Amino acid sequence: MANCPKCEVPVFAVDIEAVTLSAENGLTWRGLSYGCQQCKALLSVSIDPTALGEDIAASVVEALRKR
Repeated sequence: MANCPKCEVPVFAVDIEAVTLSAENGLTWRGLSYGCQQCKALLSVSIDPTALGEDIAASVVEALRKR
């Protein structure tokens, strides 16, 4: 089992929060942050895979409608 790098408590579950990820070029994505439930330290951030799938599907549908 992994331990939190801040409080060193074993991490059995995390708090998940929706966040906006942004790049220097102005692009944004929907993301998720993962935090330690004990000390609230930020453990990781990633692109939200469900939101990414929804965005890809919407782009495909939009492109097909323009044909």
